[in-house]
Amino acid sequence: PGPPPIQGIIMPSRWNEHGKPARIAIHTDDRQAYEIDFSGAGKELLDLTYRKVAIQGKLRQLLNGREILSVRQYQIIEDACENCISNP
Repeated sequence: PGPPPIQGIIMPSRWNEHGKPARIAIHTDDRQAYEIDFSGAGKELLDLTYRKVAIQGKLRQLLNGREILSVRQYQIIEDACENCISNP
């Protein structure tokens, strides 16, 4: 069935001059960050910053050594709760 989906939170990684996200990355639970490629479904994730998602896609190595994720499909994970108070 292919590799497991990459799960994490979509976060802006660069902003434009208007203060809007110009690039985004997915930050995973194991502290990895993968820049999102805007080809295909990747551009739709701009509207999902700070949401938890699972992404099916393909990681490519860039010349500078960073990895970029081409999104084939994604799913919003609903159990993310920004306003929850966790008990210590």
